Amino acid sequence: MTDKLCFTSEVIGDQYSADPDSAGKSRAFYANYWANTLSPYPADYSKAGEAVYRGDTTISFNTIAGSVLRLVMTEDMPQGSFARLQAIQSSELITDDLKRQFTEFQKLYHSLANFLPLPDDKWHRHTNMNTAKGVSAAYHDFPDLFYQAVHDQVFGGPNTVVTEPVFTTNKSLAYFKRFNGQWRQFVEQNYLQDFFTDDTYNDFIRLAPTDTDIVLYRARKVVTPMDRENGMAYAQYFLTTAMTILNNRASRLADSKK
Repeated sequence: MTDKLCFTSEVIGDQYSADPDSAGKSRAFYANYWANTLSPYPADYSKAGEAVYRGDTTISFNTIAGSVLRLVMTEDMPQGSFARLQAIQSSELITDDLKRQFTEFQKLYHSLANFLPLPDDKWHRHTNMNTAKGVSAAYHDFPDLFYQAVHDQVFGGPNTVVTEPVFTTNKSLAYFKRFNGQWRQFVEQNYLQDFFTDDTYNDFIRLAPTDTDIVLYRARKVVTPMDRENGMAYAQYFLTTAMTILNNRASRLADSKK
């Protein structure tokens, strides 16, 4: 598994799991690439609630797709990435160039280049690390926000204050110990180098919106033309940046086994 195409091809749910990041192909990927760091056994990367680790889709499609659709529609939000892509493609208010980018990213986002195993341990009801990243208002499924919290709260030194409860579960603590308290080790053993501006791993490439970007996490009664223009510009930036990161990570994964 050393061809870049192996890491950029779409992974489909199968008999193991309907979720692509927990499908059989994904479990084999985790067991191979995280064999020394986590576990060499595919069974340890099973469905949520049934294993030690759970696959996570690192960069979300639905967050940015949902935002763009809220800028142009008032109907109920379609569920799932394919339904949202169809709604984007049918909108007359979205440019052909942005539609093309969404189509390309929708194929890439369920690929091995966008997957990563995280500990599967719930601290409250159904909230594991995967879920916390996706639903918490602190992160909105943006990896730069979530992994900044990991950096600050887990690898920040002996006086660090941990405010994210999911970092303190037994499985999460055991998971973080595997990186020996070293942020560099965490980044490199998770193949996250391409999410940073340089090899110090202190500055993330920005995916999350700034204070001036328009991203709609819920519907607004009124969306102005300026809101729409700003939101579309941010979406274009996000998609371009996300696909660059994932293509670079795919090359890194392919090269690491040569």
